[in-house]
Amino acid sequence: MRSVFYLTFIVSMAGYIASYHTIPRDKKTAGKQFRFDYLGLVLLIIAIVTFIYGFSNANKLGWSSPVIDGSLAAFVIASIIFIIYENKISRPVVKLDLFKNRVFLS
Repeated sequence: MRSVFYLTFIVSMAGYIASYHTIPRDKKTAGKQFRFDYLGLVLLIIAIVTFIYGFSNANKLGWSSPVIDGSLAAFVIASIIFIIYENKISRPVVKLDLFKNRVFLS
């Protein structure tokens, strides 16, 4: 059954590569050098993975397990650092101002 997830990963990577080469660049950023926010990406991945791991394994390991407590603590810490960091940089991974927009939230 896990082979479905491997297939999804392969299809996703193929879609990413195809879109990278076929979607035209934005006219505002076409001639400018673009810096990707790798630290923001790493913080977001850490937050998502620790959140999913903590809540997925809480019933199996128990809510008072040090592994679950550590995972959820890492989620909270990574999320706080992510939010603070993303508010300070010019080109964030996630523009947090979007969450002020009611249309975006609905």
